[in-house]
Amino acid sequence: MEFIRMEFWTGRLRYLLYVKTRVGPWYTKKQWEKAAIQHPSGHSNELNFEYPGITVFALPVGFDNYCYAIVNELNADHITAERQCILIDCCFVNSQALGSHLGKFHSKKLFSWTQIYGSRRTASVNNIIKDGDVIKAGGLSLSVCSTPGHTRKHFIFLLKLPDEQRQLIFTGDFLFNAGSGRLYECSPDVQLASIAKFVGLVKPTDLIFPGHEYALENYKFSHWLWKRSIRSELLPSCPNDRTYLVAEYGRKVDKCQLARSALIPLVPFSVAEQLQYNLFLNTADESIQALAGVVKSDGEVQRQAQTFFNLFKLKDEFWPEKNKNWF
Repeated sequence: MEFIRMEFWTGRLRYLLYVKTRVGPWYTKKQWEKAAIQHPSGHSNELNFEYPGITVFALPVGFDNYCYAIVNELNADHITAERQCILIDCCFVNSQALGSHLGKFHSKKLFSWTQIYGSRRTASVNNIIKDGDVIKAGGLSLSVCSTPGHTRKHFIFLLKLPDEQRQLIFTGDFLFNAGSGRLYECSPDVQLASIAKFVGLVKPTDLIFPGHEYALENYKFSHWLWKRSIRSELLPSCPNDRTYLVAEYGRKVDKCQLARSALIPLVPFSVAEQLQYNLFLNTADESIQALAGVVKSDGEVQRQAQTFFNLFKLKDEFWPEKNKNWF
């Protein structure tokens, strides 16, 4: 646990440099410029997803980010068949890092009529949100849920569809397809508490729209980890179980590769899928703890926190170039 604390303070320092100094805007601007050169048409195709009375537009940004435009079709008189032109009523910011830099990229000049909701007041954010808020905009209601972990003031937004059978969940940097956000301001136990809270709020049929396109790399990592366990005899379970999981995650990798080769976004995805395949949502599982090299002697809370931490260290081992990205 001492090593976890050391990593926590290192991440906290890096994040403070990003949010509180000129390093953040400079770094973000450079990254966006590089992304524009590498992906002149975007890292993914723009897609829209239609639900009863609602359309969600997935908009690729930077190297792997997504922004989402939610349109209430009942109030969408300004959308024509010839050209879709959306008047933005309000903007929701998941993380305080983006809220800090929005104003520096002239969002207020572009959207001077827009209400921008975020966790703390900045040059751009003019509405402060807190856990449990219900925000009504454009004829829709979004529920605000605090999910500290990636940052201390990270939020997700839940939109209940008119048929009330499903929710659309916009998770930002909290949860990805087969992965979790890195922890820059909080320790693993804080993120795990947020995950437990999240699982208690959602249903298996709910759909998740994350802030990044990480599905392929996350499934590759999970596939590699299970293959590694067969060779190293890490798990006490039956080898046939592991063989099945290696094959199952291999199929996931193949499916993701096929989609990404055509620049198809791998969003949204269901809560049910994540409960089954996302290692970071299953740190209480003894097989996942063994997979991460965690011994049974520690207390349950400590084992889960160490499992979460070890999974990220193993991911850095598998994908070392990703760890070069400071933020």
